[in-house]
Amino acid sequence: MGLDIHYQAMPESSNLLERARHEPRIGSNLEFFKSYALTTQKQLDDRIYEQHIVDFIYQARQSLEQYLGIEYRNLYLGRRWDTLYYLLSERRRKGEERDWSQWVEKAIFGGEVLNEETQTTIGFPIRYLYPTEVLKVRDNLKAVTPAMLHGHWNPYKMNEAGVYKIRGDEDENYFTWIKEDLEKLKTFYDSIAEHDEGVLAFMG
Repeated sequence: MGLDIHYQAMPESSNLLERARHEPRIGSNLEFFKSYALTTQKQLDDRIYEQHIVDFIYQARQSLEQYLGIEYRNLYLGRRWDTLYYLLSERRRKGEERDWSQWVEKAIFGGEVLNEETQTTIGFPIRYLYPTEVLKVRDNLKAVTPAMLHGHWNPYKMNEAGVYKIRGDEDENYFTWIKEDLEKLKTFYDSIAEHDEGVLAFMG
């Protein structure tokens, strides 16, 4: 099992978001928002779901009508999240603890914990970054260039620092994936900022 990170746009006014803060059973389904939101009535009729999932599916489907295109405003960052975090964060490179007030932590890991019991399937609390913070992350990411990241690219040192999934023998070809991840992250936050939405972050 690996640790992946993915993100989903979610407006601050969302009923699902409000329920997730107070109803962990409802909130845990946010991790699968897109697949549940795209569940058809036939699929719903053909399967037996627990009531809390049925409730979630109906509200998720309503979200598609309220917030057009929201099912496509998401990003799967996968398992290179710690590599990107290391290259973006001086604190990470120094081996210091995460500072949740910093934009880098928010960009990679998300904002506030919705509810300690509102967790992903492997037990990580789901986090939410408010629209105002999304703007700050977007603006900070705009200033980051691949050259800036490459200045800290040292797989051997990264392996010694315990960067997730880095063996220490990665070459320049591997770094091209990191550049792509950076661009994907920039594009994602730019899109969310344009829609004045927040971001749900899931580690699972």
